[in-house]
Amino acid sequence: MPYPTADELIAGITGRAAEILAGYTAEQKDALRDSAIDAIERYTRQSFLLDVAVERILDGTGTQELWLPARLEELTAIAIAPTGIAIDLPTVTLNENRSRLSFRGYSSAGWAMKAQAQAWGVPAEGRTWPATNDSVHIIGDWGWPEIPTAVITALRMDIEDAALADDDSLTAMVQALQAQGVKSMRQRNLALELRGGAVGDETVVSPRVQRQLAGYVWDHIEGAVA
Repeated sequence: MPYPTADELIAGITGRAAEILAGYTAEQKDALRDSAIDAIERYTRQSFLLDVAVERILDGTGTQELWLPARLEELTAIAIAPTGIAIDLPTVTLNENRSRLSFRGYSSAGWAMKAQAQAWGVPAEGRTWPATNDSVHIIGDWGWPEIPTAVITALRMDIEDAALADDDSLTAMVQALQAQGVKSMRQRNLALELRGGAVGDETVVSPRVQRQLAGYVWDHIEGAVA
């Protein structure tokens, strides 16, 4: 499923930001959408699209666990280089976050699994991923089958933030506050936070967008974390 179009995202924006965006051309709206997608993918360190039947080549770990570089929605095949030995998919498990593959133990496995382990050259109670570079070839569907609702909301927020930043009166007020070293302010129904944050590729998204994306920042050790 693709990301929502600019019109679909902007349709959910109200208030002053909607008034500002009404004066934008289609090209300007598309540019805001593209910028929001880029910022959020960099901040979360992942794409929320689905890459189908893609092969990724990973370094082995020398342990029973293999951390994945992206969310693995569907596992199709695993092979070990340079021998090309295929791994039986029932011998591995994918964790709940879809971020780690682990070998099952062989203490109660059938003779076929034990024979395969013996051929691998490791104890029957469990095999390990080879501790060599580019040794694990994984084919599968990587990413998300649907864009999470929280991510769509974050995209809309980022577009809204960009539109409000284009408001001349607001820009002047923000510049004055920044010159005075003010980080945030609240007055009646107005709340401003002037602090950005960088997580992935030094991309700044607003604090409210960061909060919206809690749980979707990809960590190559733990998967998506809060």
